[in-house]
Amino acid sequence: MPHVYRTYCPSRSVAGNRIVIDIPERVHHIRDVLRLGPKDALSVFDDSGAEYACIIDSCGKNSIVLSVQGRSVRRAGLFSLTVACALPKKSAMDDIVDSLTQLGAVRIIPMITERTVVRPNKTVLTRKTQRWQKIALNSTQQCGRPHPPLLEAVCTFSEALEITSDCGMKLIPTLEGDRRHITDFARLGPETGELAFLIGPEGDFSPAEVKDAKTRGFIPVSLGDLVLRVDTAAVAVASFFHFCADYRS
Repeated sequence: MPHVYRTYCPSRSVAGNRIVIDIPERVHHIRDVLRLGPKDALSVFDDSGAEYACIIDSCGKNSIVLSVQGRSVRRAGLFSLTVACALPKKSAMDDIVDSLTQLGAVRIIPMITERTVVRPNKTVLTRKTQRWQKIALNSTQQCGRPHPPLLEAVCTFSEALEITSDCGMKLIPTLEGDRRHITDFARLGPETGELAFLIGPEGDFSPAEVKDAKTRGFIPVSLGDLVLRVDTAAVAVASFFHFCADYRS
């Protein structure tokens, strides 16, 4: 059976049994890179979690028209994972967004903490956020998840606490103080709702930040005996809960 390529379109592009892809980058990729044309099959996902089996009707200069042959909706996982991550050095956030998307995080919150070294200006942050959104979308297309994660704007630690205030379970890995081990939470189920994790910068969260997080319901946890870098910690946490949920389902 020939491989069917997968691409993204926003929900606004879907009208009944017809989809019009008019995002220039997507049109170029389908028509000029994949070299697909009329009567070729294409799988399309939108931002609602729906997946469409399609046949290309026409390829124009600015748009591609698809005929929908079937529609499906992927079921939700045992719980939803939100990861608020301190901005790391250099381009490591690119890899974090890519990996967290592949591992099923539903929301990614880049944040600046007390000990965060990288503090880009507004112009740089706008450019980086656009890049991260593109990375998340491409990763979603590649890994087969139903829709891309919500990528929040870069915020402060206090703002991240506010954004995650409604999450059912909230954990903060830290290197100091009384902590439970992450494996204590391996049996979380659907009743958990949304699970939030805070990933600190090189040098850990400050004592004041850990105290503030605890007052907002976060439970301090340990990821083991080794001191992990920001990108490693983020992937370790997401991998742990991804495989726990996958095993239980």
